[in-house]
Amino acid sequence: MSTSVTLEDLKHIPLFAGAGDADLCQLAARARRYTFPRGVAILGQDWEIQTFFVIVGGSVRVFRHSREGRDFTLWVLRAGATLGTAALFSRKHSLYSAAALTESWLIGIDREALVPFLDRNPRVVARIAEPLLRGFRAASNTLVELASYRAQERIVRSLLTLRSDFGQTLPFSHQEIADMAGTTRETTSKVLAQLAGSRVTRSLRGSVAILDGARLRALATPA
Repeated sequence: MSTSVTLEDLKHIPLFAGAGDADLCQLAARARRYTFPRGVAILGQDWEIQTFFVIVGGSVRVFRHSREGRDFTLWVLRAGATLGTAALFSRKHSLYSAAALTESWLIGIDREALVPFLDRNPRVVARIAEPLLRGFRAASNTLVELASYRAQERIVRSLLTLRSDFGQTLPFSHQEIADMAGTTRETTSKVLAQLAGSRVTRSLRGSVAILDGARLRALATPA
């Protein structure tokens, strides 16, 4: 589902701070506001992308598919983050997939309208580049973790990362946590059962509650 975007919508996005009303009005005319229910794809790996997205609410999981058919989460994005940056520079295909981790709201802007806007507002380019570099660093860290940590440690570290964004109760299923940790649902359920037995976490219907953050942190690093 999509709706039109107004000047005020764009003025509330920090990415566009300092841009003139005339420029933003032109941009709004070529933009749409999208609602993505939980689990719905926003971008697909190798999809051709013509739209640049700004997340205005919710959370989005960015991931890649392996040759074995498994999904590996690269990072989780919240409000203010962007997707489809390659659309600004070429008509190439997406290097990753993205799906709504929770119900999410994004503003999508047509590439043909955004490129001339960026030519006139170079400060916005710098704001786009900074989180992009952070994303690459996060992806690199994920690859290091996949190579260096056992499945249990990756699951614990994923829980800690989600806790920093969502608090003590994580609204994610065992399968979603498994995808973030780069392991199977069966392994994740086994680890969570062990953590529950030690009263570190508690599994609820469709979510996981963290009961003891200090003990969970102690389990995140190999002995």
